[in-house]
Amino acid sequence: GEPDVGAGGDGGNGLRNGGLISLRLQGWHSDSGRDTCGRRGWVRRRTIQLVDCSVADDGIAARACCDYLVELTIQDATTELTDAQVATLLGGRNLRLLERIHLFGSLADDVTAATLASIGTLRHLDRLHLTDNVCVTDGALHGIATSGRAVQRLSFLAVANCRNFSVAGLHCIARFTQLTMLWLTNCNQLQDRSEEHTSELQSRRNLVCRLL
Repeated sequence: GEPDVGAGGDGGNGLRNGGLISLRLQGWHSDSGRDTCGRRGWVRRRTIQLVDCSVADDGIAARACCDYLVELTIQDATTELTDAQVATLLGGRNLRLLERIHLFGSLADDVTAATLASIGTLRHLDRLHLTDNVCVTDGALHGIATSGRAVQRLSFLAVANCRNFSVAGLHCIARFTQLTMLWLTNCNQLQDRSEEHTSELQSRRNLVCRLL
């Protein structure tokens, strides 16, 4: 029932320590039968990295049952996650221990701001990396910043190559009072920003900003 990840059980990238398991999968394509049968095998994962993978609905549901997951990376998904899949993954009660989320070019364009706002309910979230996702907008960041506990803990935020992110998003980011590192890269609508728009963030002595 476990994914076929090659020699060593975790494709050579697994780490077992006291029963806590890290897993990296690349080029893997899930199917509903395998994910349904293998759900028990996902529960104890602490970190999961999915690179160039395609994950079916049942696979998303299986990841959403990882009670001990602290880090989730989804990079360059061959089939982008739909709004419903993102809601299943992040909107449940299981992933309450998540500290780090990295989403690189893996979200469908029509994932709504309301769905992304569920990220803000993750009370342990410390690092959030959003790159190459058109659905990351000012409204999405506003929802994350106002929907829960993440605003109190988030220390690292990276937003890159998001066409619908404008200066209004900077005001949303200012709500994350615990930020110590902020990366905003190649966000087209920020190119004409004035110093007034960024001064509130750049004036923080404990915050390192990279606005490119």
